[in-house]
Amino acid sequence: MYDAIQKENAEPILHRLRVDELTAARDSAHTAWVRAAGKIEERRRTRQEYLAANRALREGRRGLRKVTSAATMHRINDTLGSSLS
Repeated sequence: MYDAIQKENAEPILHRLRVDELTAARDSAHTAWVRAAGKIEERRRTRQEYLAANRALREGRRGLRKVTSAATMHRINDTLGSSLS
């Protein structure tokens, strides 16, 4: 039973890591956009990069699910044990 839960947890954990990477990329694109103040062409380019990174982050967040924790697995085990007794 725990192996199945851990296998299910692997996908959300990888998804969370990908979202963290996308968030870091979006934040660095935003920083570059802010630092490009005064330079019109560079500011336009960095703004487009920021908007693209923000869209990628929104797409990446879709389907994000919670990870089943160890405490939840113990509660499941306790509930099953008490129902079988």
